[in-house]
Amino acid sequence: MARKKNTKLPGTKTPLFGEEKKFEGVNSEVLEHHYPDGAKDVVIKLGRNKGGFSLEEAHEMVRDLYAYQALLEEVAIPLPPIKSVVVEYDPGTGKAVIAKSSPWKGVEVSALLGSYDPKENSNEIERLLREMVRILAGLFKKRHNGWHLVTGIDPRPSNFTVDANDTVWFVD
Repeated sequence: MARKKNTKLPGTKTPLFGEEKKFEGVNSEVLEHHYPDGAKDVVIKLGRNKGGFSLEEAHEMVRDLYAYQALLEEVAIPLPPIKSVVVEYDPGTGKAVIAKSSPWKGVEVSALLGSYDPKENSNEIERLLREMVRILAGLFKKRHNGWHLVTGIDPRPSNFTVDANDTVWFVD
């Protein structure tokens, strides 16, 4: 569900962003920020839908986020860079959420697949699925030993996007 929001910094006349779209992830709240200059960011509030984390858990999760990003980059998974990570702590509840910001990388593959007619768009459906498998192939080639992968990945179509250049990204 989309909602418009014009947020201004105190003493300024220019909105921080012109529009904010909110999506619900499985464990997280996902916000898409559209800025007046045309730039778009995605802010994921990790833990929001699960009641948050202890402060210690949140800081451990931040370390894990950066380690996971590095592992995926090492096996050439195309993913947006992390712009910022902020731990938002509420001393009243003793809970924290993690706000991770990255550049927006297009429309979710799941939304595209849901909008396609299987008969009329079979070539495009096949192309998207092949791109997802191609992205995952780098991860499957990098294993500890045997079939044990270096890291796991959630290959749901909602964790992949397609940008205006038809590039497919992994965004989880």
